Amino acid sequence: MPGLKDLSLIWQNIREVDLRPIRDAALLEVKIGLVGEPGAGRHTLADQMRLDPARAGVQTRTPMAIVPLNDAEKVGGADLIIVMVDATRSEYQREQALVGAWTDKGKKVLVFFNKYDLLQEGQVVGQWVGWQAAKVLYGSALDVDFLKREFVPAVLELVPAERYMALGRQFPIFRIPIARDLIGDTCFSNTAYAVSTGVAEIVPVLD
Repeated sequence: MPGLKDLSLIWQNIREVDLRPIRDAALLEVKIGLVGEPGAGRHTLADQMRLDPARAGVQTRTPMAIVPLNDAEKVGGADLIIVMVDATRSEYQREQALVGAWTDKGKKVLVFFNKYDLLQEGQVVGQWVGWQAAKVLYGSALDVDFLKREFVPAVLELVPAERYMALGRQFPIFRIPIARDLIGDTCFSNTAYAVSTGVAEIVPVLD
């Protein structure tokens, strides 16, 4: 059973942890742009990203560039561009042209076919072939379970890991997956350290 001395050593180690890198990482800015025709669901998705799934009613006011297709050039500097498309429409030539141009410039682009749940039986998404985006999703911006299951992992694949802390600070929907990822990395590092030091202790030449 740990004694007072052991507890004091633990507290001393905690105090010696430098939290500044974590703070600096969290204070970085992740610029996300939402582009689409009116009624495609841009504002709906933005609201969902700002809601905290762990605390009902809690919402951030993180600024986002939410623009129509005519002003698409305004999101050219975003770290991630999300193109919202109404899946009930039949043609998306303007969206495809923009996505192709951004992808050619090395931009991270995610295409979100919204209102996929409103398609009639037998109806298919028009012109679904030819998208040059890094990710293409089909679902509903109102479906929180879909967002957690499909949208969140897709965004995390496109955002650099060093920006995770900032992404979670700005958009609560990503906080739980990011926390799990950080815990997993920490557990792996601690396990690797424990195994390596344990091996060194039982091998005389390494002790």
